[in-house]
Amino acid sequence: MKRIYTHSDVLHCEVIDSVAEEFINMCSIKTGDFDNVAKCKYEVPDYWTIGEVYERLIEDVQPNENVDIIIETLFKVYNSWVSDSISRFNTDFYYQNREYIKECFLTNKQIA
Repeated sequence: MKRIYTHSDVLHCEVIDSVAEEFINMCSIKTGDFDNVAKCKYEVPDYWTIGEVYERLIEDVQPNENVDIIIETLFKVYNSWVSDSISRFNTDFYYQNREYIKECFLTNKQIA
């Protein structure tokens, strides 16, 4: 992750599928069933749009510029219940404003 983050200024010009495949192979990530789109009733946002939601959340909860801390925060966000909620496109959580998503992450619960 640190390699991808520190080289993002170059890698963003690459085809995302090839960067992902290289990373998957490098980390020996096993094939699984990760289809969160099949049951979706609505149009699924593209990965750039979804990535923006995660990027804003990571920036909001950890404004530190230290690469190691940013990577640690990235893993915390992606392994949290908030990530699962963002990826459930039949709900409105993904579409909430960034402050709401940040507060949900920080309080570890969905705010009514």
